[in-house]
Amino acid sequence: MRYLDSNPDTDEELKSPQDELHAFLAAHSYHFPQLEGGDAAQLHGILAEDGIMTSNAAKALASEVLVQYQRDAEVLPLERMAVEIGRSGLDPGHLAEVFRVDLATVFRRLAGLPDDLTGPVGLTICDASGAMVFRKPFAGFPISRLAGGCPLWPLYQVLTQPHMPLSARLKQAGRDTRSVQAMAIARPVGPIAFNRPPMLRGYMLLLPDTAGANAGGEVELVGSNCRICPKPDCAVRREASVVDEGF
Repeated sequence: MRYLDSNPDTDEELKSPQDELHAFLAAHSYHFPQLEGGDAAQLHGILAEDGIMTSNAAKALASEVLVQYQRDAEVLPLERMAVEIGRSGLDPGHLAEVFRVDLATVFRRLAGLPDDLTGPVGLTICDASGAMVFRKPFAGFPISRLAGGCPLWPLYQVLTQPHMPLSARLKQAGRDTRSVQAMAIARPVGPIAFNRPPMLRGYMLLLPDTAGANAGGEVELVGSNCRICPKPDCAVRREASVVDEGF
């Protein structure tokens, strides 16, 4: 259960290239100051100096993540982001409007900024099949290491309505934690062509639900993954849970 419900924290728990990738990202706190200046040589230096990833598959995944990080840093520079966040707070819609970028770019950038600037920020990205391709954990809202998460997450709902952002207050069943603010959007990946459906990715940003009961709207009870979710009478459960209520 600990394997399914958390990030790897020992060498013995690195079971896949995705595990290696996320151990690498976690070791850097998802922030790479060397890439803030747009120097491509720094990217290769980060990978060359890494001692966590051993497989070529993991290094290829990390290279993709770092290239995207560098691109996002170019359109959302750290200094300007710090000024705007200090002025208006963590409002992804406002940041997207000010910098004239899409919400997915803002989500990725917020997840890559230093914690002392943003506070706790979580992010998960899935492909059109629902498989997780990126996850930055958020305290109180663990993201399973399995291929799919809870079908009730807005992460999956937005895949049916690309470009339409959703926002919801969520709380995971069976956990004595506060609710979180989740914002999600789906965007095409790669070029769009006639007579061919776009390949989509879903993005879900997680922030503290600082407004609490004053935020308005109900808090939706969701799970982490069906296998380890104690939520009773769930209409979208795809398999029985291995835990009981309150485990």
